[in-house]
Amino acid sequence: MTKYPKVAFGIAAYGHQSPRWWKQLVDATGLLWREGIQYTRTYWSGGSNVDINRNRIVDEWRKDEDNPSEWLFWIDADNPPPIGALHRLLSLGKEMVSGLYFSGTIDQEMSPIAYVRNKQGAYNSLKTIR
Repeated sequence: MTKYPKVAFGIAAYGHQSPRWWKQLVDATGLLWREGIQYTRTYWSGGSNVDINRNRIVDEWRKDEDNPSEWLFWIDADNPPPIGALHRLLSLGKEMVSGLYFSGTIDQEMSPIAYVRNKQGAYNSLKTIR
């Protein structure tokens, strides 16, 4: 019998999600078995402080005695992942994997939302570093 990785979702939200957002997530979740992934459950926390919500989710995930999952997959409330994203991340075989979030700008150029700390202690956009 093949062992499927067991994955829980962590959704840190700052508002409500539209029915369209939930449909896209449910559709993607329903196809995980095709990719050899077992979905276990979703941990959700809402409020205006996304960092606090993420910490709450991690605490609940770690302390949940009925939690069978081996992985916690973060899903941003404003951008559900495309079908196949979780499989691609797990296939890397690493303990932790992250990706860059990209945002369109006024001129329609995509910019990574990532920052590097400079010598003065401030942060510069990854886009400005060449």
